[in-house]
Amino acid sequence: MSAGAGARRPGGPLRVAALVKQVPVPESLRLQDGRLVRTGVTFEMNAYCRRAVSQGVRLARDTGGSCTVVTLGPPSAEDVLREAGPGGPTKDCTCATVPSPAQTRWPPPAR
Repeated sequence: MSAGAGARRPGGPLRVAALVKQVPVPESLRLQDGRLVRTGVTFEMNAYCRRAVSQGVRLARDTGGSCTVVTLGPPSAEDVLREAGPGGPTKDCTCATVPSPAQTRWPPPAR
């Protein structure tokens, strides 16, 4: 069986992708008239995502590879990417924000 062009040699560098999301800090949530107030809510990286970034960085460093952190959301979602940075990824981590569906026009304009 032959390996494909993008296949990794055993023992070679790993390219890891950690998918992360923002979640509201529970203490910042409040109700008004039985409804969730969304203004002024503080967000942080999901704890499971934080662990995924940590393990991805560790695997990338151990194998000489790279770790890419990706999130989906509004412009404020970039905060979760900045939060991933101080955990140690520095050069090992490439951060990218994918625009949310609300930020993109669908269907695309006809040509």
